[in-house]
Amino acid sequence: MIKKTLTFLGLEDENGDQAEYTEDFYFGIQSAEIKKMAITEGDGLDVRIARLFRTNNRKAIYEYIEDFIKLAYGVKHEDGKRFIQNQEVWEAFRYSDAYSALIDDITESEDGILEFVNGIMPQSYIKQMEKAKIEQPEKYAEAEAKIQRATGQVV
Repeated sequence: MIKKTLTFLGLEDENGDQAEYTEDFYFGIQSAEIKKMAITEGDGLDVRIARLFRTNNRKAIYEYIEDFIKLAYGVKHEDGKRFIQNQEVWEAFRYSDAYSALIDDITESEDGILEFVNGIMPQSYIKQMEKAKIEQPEKYAEAEAKIQRATGQVV
């Protein structure tokens, strides 16, 4: 899970003025969602992203990023045990200028999108991938080969 501090403008008041807000927003994907994506999309998430970026289809890339943001956005519950992700929470974020501020933030540099995607991954998933890299090097080599075929680049 990552926290993004975003500065954005509110709606115009009757005088045409807009207040500026700075708030923290949270993004994270649960391990179950990662597994669901791997099962339903076939290849692993890393291969899918690599293939998508190789196509250089900006519309498809943007739509995937938007889907990813929607999947990841949520509100921390005050009890500290839950991360609330539902349509109402998503729409409150999506239809605010904070959403535009996030898009600007993550598309500002070439690495911004990848940093965002890596940041929203659960730490347990990252640790599991690192462990698999050590314990099952042949499977890791196979995954790297898939990424290489998808991107045409050596990883």
